Amino acid sequence: MDSSAIAVYFYDMTHHVEQIRLESEIIERENRHLALLNFQMVTTLEFKTPLTTSLMFLESLLREELQSQARSMLNIITSQLNFLLCLVNDILDF
Repeated sequence: MDSSAIAVYFYDMTHHVEQIRLESEIIERENRHLALLNFQMVTTLEFKTPLTTSLMFLESLLREELQSQARSMLNIITSQLNFLLCLVNDILDF
């Protein structure tokens, strides 16, 4: 009597594959979140801080006695910088 036996095992990989897919999705979302935080930091440092500083300087100049033409130009510059600052704030809010 030949008693050779073969055992075959089947393993369902569906759960394991789904777990790997979910883990990679989580990693991708974390990477997107880090990229957004980096964008916000760069936007704040590179745009918002200089704009705010410039506006403070111009507003202090506008408190001084100036010729009407100089005051008019400073008002235009201040207005445009305020517009840019609002744009940067909207980008950061978005």
